[in-house]
Amino acid sequence: MEAGQFQFGLVGRPQAGRGRAVRRQRTIAVAAHPGVSNTELARSTPAALRLPLTWLAPLITQAPAMGALPTLRAATDPAALGGQYYGPSGRNEIKGRPAW
Repeated sequence: MEAGQFQFGLVGRPQAGRGRAVRRQRTIAVAAHPGVSNTELARSTPAALRLPLTWLAPLITQAPAMGALPTLRAATDPAALGGQYYGPSGRNEIKGRPAW
């Protein structure tokens, strides 16, 4: 990885930036979660669940563009610090604007 690049992932995120700090690179490790976005994943669910999911999806999900915002913020926020977690600000982090 080159200086200034970001690493994403939830497993081991606090440890991910340790080795790079010794070498004084500007690389940090942050985590991002899209929440529950209304994508085409429901298409592969069993037929018995597909219809109820179609009705419930608008109530419990957010648009895919909103789901992308936490990742975009984590990757571009100049104030991001290593070990931060970005996700939706709504109840149970299911949907909403990105927050940390």
